[in-house]
Formats: sequence, structure tokens, C-alpha cells
Amino acid sequence: MGKMQNSLTLCVITLLLLSCRDDFTVDPEPDPTNGSAILLNSSFELGGSPTLQGWDASNEQQTTFLQDTPPDGGEWCLSISSTPGPAAFIEALFPASSGTRGYKISVWGKYLRTQGTISIIQRSLNNTTIRSSLSVQDTVWTAYVLIDTLTTASGDSVGVRLSGGITEISTGTVAYDICLFERL
Repeated sequence: MGKMQNSLTLCVITLLLLSCRDDFTVDPEPDPTNGSAILLNSSFELGGSPTLQGWDASNEQQTTFLQDTPPDGGEWCLSISSTPGPAAFIEALFPASSGTRGYKISVWGKYLRTQGTISIIQRSLNNTTIRSSLSVQDTVWTAYVLIDTLTTASGDSVGVRLSGGITEISTGTVAYDICLFERL
């Protein structure tokens, strides 16, 4: 058991270190049959500067960066402001192979006054469907994990969506960092 724990610890440390590297880039068309980690700009920074490279934002005016990170984070995290609705979000989509496969999102998150949502999404023929989601329910940095099994067809894409909250009364934000999206 000790050897297995050491291997798992080494794997987690390696993933965290890779996610904080300044020269880490996004592969715009990752090979869906090669490896499991497919989201590479997981820390929302590149060369010490904040960036959304590799992500699409629904409303860039609601998306900012903060120098507030979880344990083992870099210097910057993503912050999405709450809106009256629909919620502002960022997402990253990747080509999927035909068939049934598991997917996993691991991300750190926290909120101030409005909860956000972490989702696994699927796009078929320009129609995006939220396949599974969970709410960011803590006001301190907390690690969240979401796993789902999807059946995809040729031409489909799968990915991750990180949303800000919906509010009519007060403003709020949701912060995210170290987001990994993996094929299982």
C-alpha cells in the first residue's frame, strides 16, 4: 500500500507542477486517443501573466483575474462575476471519439455571495448540452471533482464549463484555479 500511495502522491504532485508551469501551452486539437489529460491551461496563466488562452468566454466583461490561489496554485486565478442571467461562463471543448467513455473534471473553486457551477458538456451539431454539473458551495478554496460517462458520435466534442453565479440583487464572484479535464 505504501508504494501505491507514493506513486499516487508523485502523480498528483507532477500534475500540480505541470499545471503551474509558465511555458505550459494549450493543444488546440489534442489527439482523443492519446493520453488522458486534455486540458492544459489549467491555471489560467502563461509566462507569469493571467490568460484565457485555450478557453472561450461567454462574456469577457464578467471575467477577470485575481492574485488569490489555492494550495499549489500559481499566481493568478480566474474570477467570474455573477449576472442577472444567464450566468457568464468559460468553456473548453475537445474532439471526442465515437463510443462511450468516462470524463473527469478536477478544479479548485470558491465563491463570494453567489455560487457557481462546474459542468461536463457535450456539443453535437452546434448544440451544447450540460451532461452533469455541481455547484461551488464553499467560500474558501475547495477541491471539486466531477465524473461522468458520455456516449459520443463522430464529430462530437466534450469539455468543461465553469460558470459564475446568477443574481438579481447583489454582485458576487466565483473563483477557479487548477482545472484539469481528463479522459478516463
